[in-house]
Amino acid sequence: ELTAIPDSGWVFKEWQGDFTGSANPLTITLGRPTRVTAVFEQESTPPVISSVQVVPDSTSATITWSTDELATSQVDFGTSTAYGSSQGNSVLAVTHSIDLTNLLPETTYHFRVSSADAMGNLAQSGDFTFTTTSASGGVALGPDEFNSPALDPALWNFNDPYGEASFQM
Repeated sequence: ELTAIPDSGWVFKEWQGDFTGSANPLTITLGRPTRVTAVFEQESTPPVISSVQVVPDSTSATITWSTDELATSQVDFGTSTAYGSSQGNSVLAVTHSIDLTNLLPETTYHFRVSSADAMGNLAQSGDFTFTTTSASGGVALGPDEFNSPALDPALWNFNDPYGEASFQM
């Protein structure tokens, strides 16, 4: 019995020579000098992406997904399908999690996830969307007018965690 064992990143393709075919292992009977060559090819199957999920907040979102083999993690995102921003890492994993930060509240974002295996075979999801939540528990803050000597106290909150300051408007 003859078994072809590929190195990492390679797959067995076929036998060539006095015996042909793709059965592995190959059972042979030797009665004369025999020449057999195992043919390998680089693995070219991209990872399979599944279970894409998003948990948005007011200014951030966590995107998670799984792959069926060790692969990198990348999220392309933006307010349209042109995306425009990317976040990721090159750590090979089967469970992926990428945090998107500095997002705008109450804004719809488009995103897609990508993963490449150790051989560089790239898989990319379709387009997904999510909407960030509102800021401050549903109260959208507007700008204050800094060109005026009086600030709007409804837009400001004084926070003094050490109790060493004072504030007056």
